[in-house]
Amino acid sequence: MKATRITHRYARAIFAVASAAGVVRETLADLQAVVGYRESDRDAAQQLSSVLLHPRVWEAKKSALIDGAFGAGIGKIALRCLHLLVRTGRLREGPVIVDALEALIRESEGRQTALVSTAVELSDDRRREIVGRLEQLTGKTIEATFSVEPRLLGGIVIHLGDRLIDGSVRYHLDTMRADIKGLYLH
Repeated sequence: MKATRITHRYARAIFAVASAAGVVRETLADLQAVVGYRESDRDAAQQLSSVLLHPRVWEAKKSALIDGAFGAGIGKIALRCLHLLVRTGRLREGPVIVDALEALIRESEGRQTALVSTAVELSDDRRREIVGRLEQLTGKTIEATFSVEPRLLGGIVIHLGDRLIDGSVRYHLDTMRADIKGLYLH
């Protein structure tokens, strides 16, 4: 599921409430634990989700289930967030909201993630150089993840937040191919 304006709105609201209470990191950890629960015990999580997402189950029953499953293990703000997501029918979007919250926290701390793909493995020195240039470009601390994708043929592709920097040979060949096709169509 992709992030939407609504998921970002929820994340901003959670961030504001948790910031005011001084428990931003704790709230994120609690919500990540809830999302992780879905991954760690799929059968139990699926049974719980089927009840929480069912339109004919009363809200009071859903609230009691949330309190029983998570109430003792997570903070008050995270628990209220879960209740809100169930009440508004947004529980399915929980993982996306948690990701958006994490991005807001990184941004507030002056950090940003970058996914860097190259056709060949890079040396540690080259990786540090790329991270240094990205930090100069953004003015933020970059947390880079590197991957090798031979289909790029050469060059580099960087996903930096919502920006894409594509300097791959594959992209340039595709662009030239489109330009050449355009010449023959006239």
